[in-house]
Amino acid sequence: MHLKDVFNQYSQDYDANRRHFIPCYDTFYQAAISVLQFDTESPKILDLGAGTGLLSAFVLAAYPQAQITLIDQAENMLDLARERFAGLEQIDYIAADYTTHQFSEKYDAIVSALSIHHLPNEKKRGLYKSCFANLKPQGIFVNADQVLSPDPEIETQFISIWHDFVKTRQIPDDELQSYYHRTSFDQTAPLNMQMAWLLAEGFSKVDCIFKYLNFAVFFGVKQGVQI
Repeated sequence: MHLKDVFNQYSQDYDANRRHFIPCYDTFYQAAISVLQFDTESPKILDLGAGTGLLSAFVLAAYPQAQITLIDQAENMLDLARERFAGLEQIDYIAADYTTHQFSEKYDAIVSALSIHHLPNEKKRGLYKSCFANLKPQGIFVNADQVLSPDPEIETQFISIWHDFVKTRQIPDDELQSYYHRTSFDQTAPLNMQMAWLLAEGFSKVDCIFKYLNFAVFFGVKQGVQI
């Protein structure tokens, strides 16, 4: 089954599951928003792998006049985003693969949450290159995602801690199995490696603002954004 089909199948349960599987849910998403700073009240923002619009909802809470474009391959996920943002004319939707889609405009920020880790490493690097190209001067790229520890023993420890957390959530077995099925598509990469890729593609002031276990929020700015 293609990844797009997997997320189409589980779209209805996606938002509710986030708190069950992310031990730092609120801090994780808020950290991604905290590094966004704009000179305009209506910044143009691109949300990669936007799904149901969960990250975009956090963006709108902070920047109600933001113009946001959501792109995702999974049509069912975008349908839920359309329901979430019904009546908001500043929201656009693109049903496409964000690694190959040709964007026609530049953005003040490009954001993503829990999506890029599904890509093989060569596609991650290619995406970071295109993100740099698709940002306006002084734009920022923010990725809230799952990452791999560079140390196998630490990675094993982190996974064990995460499993202990999941056990406390009393998740129905069918829901748990569905989540594990989705994680079979994960292709996580070490945080330090990905930050090096951002620097190599021309980003400056690359850093990580939040990390807990395998959940990290890291960013790169283009031509000297003040954080």
